[in-house]
Amino acid sequence: MDQPQIKISTAANVALIKYWGKTSSEMNMPAVPSLSIGMEDLRTETIIRFSNTDDILHGSFNPKQKDRILGYLGETKKRYHVTRKLSIDTRNNFPSSTGLASSASGFAALAIGLNSFLDLGLSDEDISRLARRGSGSSARSVFGGYVEMLAGKDSFARPLMSAKSWPLDIIVMITDEKEKKVSSSEAMEISRRSSPFYSAWVDSHAEDFDGARQAILKKDFWELAKFSERNCLKMHATIMTSGPAIMYWNSATLAIIRHVNKIRESGTNVFFTIDAGPQVKLICDPGDTEKIVKEFEPINGIARKIITRVGGTPKIETRK
Repeated sequence: MDQPQIKISTAANVALIKYWGKTSSEMNMPAVPSLSIGMEDLRTETIIRFSNTDDILHGSFNPKQKDRILGYLGETKKRYHVTRKLSIDTRNNFPSSTGLASSASGFAALAIGLNSFLDLGLSDEDISRLARRGSGSSARSVFGGYVEMLAGKDSFARPLMSAKSWPLDIIVMITDEKEKKVSSSEAMEISRRSSPFYSAWVDSHAEDFDGARQAILKKDFWELAKFSERNCLKMHATIMTSGPAIMYWNSATLAIIRHVNKIRESGTNVFFTIDAGPQVKLICDPGDTEKIVKEFEPINGIARKIITRVGGTPKIETRK
């Protein structure tokens, strides 16, 4: 007889208004609110089963990543008084630890899967909180579409608007598939301690968040572009002015930014955003996607492109 299992598919998300900095590193409590969109086709698939030996993790992880995931699993089991051992098998269909939010989709899959497989009975808010304990941005990948996450005590994410309400495409420009040398968590703490811009980043964040939130609700593309790009550049300015300086960008990253500015002079609806890595995500009207992809063919340093759309609702398959 087949043993019980659950299979969860969750999507990575890209922040249009960034989460950068924590008020509590232990609890992954964000210092600022954030807004994100789920990337429908960039997914983590996780299978959870019972284990007859120890808690086991299957997948491509370095020792530090493995310890982090198993530590999270152990803490979650302790919190909910679970004694049975578990087997976790998890895979991404996109490059991991490169600035494409693999930790977000990964810990969201674990939180959703553990709640369902172990019958924890958590609300969506509490699943989001549980995911946040693994990775701050993971709280947003518990949902698809347009998602907001407020800062504050025991922060959680919640849906803002469905993907169907405002269909947009996302073109992921991958410029380097190697694992980044400084993780987001490490870089956040370095920025908080040492960047002269960190306080200004936190103090000025509310204007970006409120402006982008209203732009999404109004479906105002250019207003969203204005606040999202400004917020992205402010975050990277904070990162770059840390001590020691952290530079996630490469020459292709900058070339893509410049080319976005060039092609939208002709009226093409496109803007960029960049998380903690060298990859650039272009947000655009679906009718412009093919034209935009062709526009970037001459740009050197783009290893490959992933064309996807706003979406990312989690999928669950259960076998009892």
